[in-house]
Amino acid sequence: MSSDHQNLLPLLGIFDSGVGGFSVAKEVRKVTNANIVYYGDCSRAPYGNREESEIVSFIKDDIRFLQDMDVTHFVNACNSMSVFTTNQVLKESNLKPDNYIDMIRAFDIHALFTRDAIVLIIATAATIHSEAYQKVLTKKGVAFYTFIYEDLAYAIENNASRKELLTIVEKSIIFAQSIKATHIVYGCTHYPLIGMLFEEIKNKILWHGEFIDPAMYVLEEVKKWNLKGQSSFVPYSSKDTPAFISNVIKFL
Repeated sequence: MSSDHQNLLPLLGIFDSGVGGFSVAKEVRKVTNANIVYYGDCSRAPYGNREESEIVSFIKDDIRFLQDMDVTHFVNACNSMSVFTTNQVLKESNLKPDNYIDMIRAFDIHALFTRDAIVLIIATAATIHSEAYQKVLTKKGVAFYTFIYEDLAYAIENNASRKELLTIVEKSIIFAQSIKATHIVYGCTHYPLIGMLFEEIKNKILWHGEFIDPAMYVLEEVKKWNLKGQSSFVPYSSKDTPAFISNVIKFL
């Protein structure tokens, strides 16, 4: 893509390990008409059960891909990547911190809870083991529990059946019920893609809490950039999987 792409308008890049970032792109589009380039690394997805050094290497690859597309502002739409995208990684990637936002940073800035809140963080092993969300909630004085999903992001990436997804989803809702959680935080951007299934199980077992998608905090940061464009959306993937193609069609 040449340097005169979109007449030198600022270009917003959204990147994810696979299709989860579409849930973030959907929210971001509500507040900006910026031209968006989406990159999903579907050939190596999901990242959540990989080692830190491997994830950091993938982060740099993904950022470099978008930089080659002339992207000026970056949304890291993967929680497993967000926890390892330090200021040092941004520096090594020649990326200005003011032109970057991720799920954890946005959650830290904007998430508010009442004093009696009990939060359940559901996420991949990498995100939970990093303790990124736990540190934010501890700083905010909020009680929390964690629940690791080893297989849900993978199931979503591989177009698992509705029945299989419901069986997996039910596990965390039952746990939320048992600990009297008031909120469940989607600690993986894949999960909001099947939000209707989470709601279905919630109603089935009569859990009365609230789901929180950190993407709603990301859009608040994107608004501050005040990017202008023609609302174009250009998707790229390292592998055109059925799930990726399906999500492109849904988004467009």
